[in-house]
Amino acid sequence: MEGVKSKLQKLRSQLNDIHKSETDECTLLSHRLDHLSKIKSNQHSWQYIRFHRQLTDFLFQQGFQKSGALLAENLEIEKLINSKLYLQIIELEESLIAKDTQKSLNWCNQNKTKLQKIKSRFEWDLRIQDFVELIKAEKRIEAVQYARKYLTPLSPSDEELGQVMALLGNNSSDE
Repeated sequence: MEGVKSKLQKLRSQLNDIHKSETDECTLLSHRLDHLSKIKSNQHSWQYIRFHRQLTDFLFQQGFQKSGALLAENLEIEKLINSKLYLQIIELEESLIAKDTQKSLNWCNQNKTKLQKIKSRFEWDLRIQDFVELIKAEKRIEAVQYARKYLTPLSPSDEELGQVMALLGNNSSDE
């Protein structure tokens, strides 16, 4: 009974998270639709906001998060830009540069259905990176266990899995 209760609580928590996410997205869409509806009433004002929205997006894309956030805040257009998304992407990029795949794997887990829908190989590539890092650290047994647990189920094809597993043999023959 306790196991069922804890699973139900976990499902409730997940449903609440999904509901909050969907509510936030609907609110964001509502603000954007309001913005678009203003095009006919005051085109000059709409173009002014559009320009600054694009400038803010550009600043975020170029890595100027503080400038982009300040511009959006000062012009009160935070609801029209994807600042949270850009900040999340930058955080993931920084963790990958530091060879830490955990944040990206968590993101993949949160977006698993969307990634499967577009047939993304991102999680596969991250798992290969972890596998390679285990080999570099001379942890071959852990690498094999990791491959069995994560790579085998994700493998796009037996050929690609074989190529990845060949890294075990290639690395050991170099010594």
